[in-house]
Amino acid sequence: MLDISTSLKRSEPVDFILMKGLFFLLLTICGNFFAPILNCNLQHLLTHNIYSIHIIIIIILYFMLTSFSATVRPPFEHMLDAIIVWTLFIIFSKTSLYFSKVIMFLLATLLICKDYITYYKSFNLIKYDDTIAYLSNAFNYGIYVIILTTIIGFIIYFKKQYRDHYKTFSILTFLLGTVTCDSMKRVSV
Repeated sequence: MLDISTSLKRSEPVDFILMKGLFFLLLTICGNFFAPILNCNLQHLLTHNIYSIHIIIIIILYFMLTSFSATVRPPFEHMLDAIIVWTLFIIFSKTSLYFSKVIMFLLATLLICKDYITYYKSFNLIKYDDTIAYLSNAFNYGIYVIILTTIIGFIIYFKKQYRDHYKTFSILTFLLGTVTCDSMKRVSV
């Protein structure tokens, strides 16, 4: 029986590590219901200070990206990668729910596609070359589709938010967000 785990080299390109980082961050944020197990002071800080939330996100990304990296790189490069992923996340988070769902689906699909590419490459057999080429092309085109979808979604959301808040519109508030969304203020539980 072939043991793939020992024969496979873990030298993944930086763009794939960044993609994993973004997906991991999205999953982490979707798991926000764990917040009540934190102490009260930290819960208060995280629910009332948007800047502290972003700092914690960058720190999480930094440590997560260093964990995923198979190569030794200077810490500054990992921090730069964390800031890049954070920036991509900010842009992604400023899309409508429809675009967010499409982008998440595409991102998950590309990660699975990349896993299949790695899997087929591990066999090092000629019979998988066409499959690897097909999946690699699909992966590359998929990245462009995600970028285009994100840009379109960002522009549409920006126009909507500017139209809805034109009197008090702030780029900083638009990008970093607020502690409570307008739609959440109207909901009473």
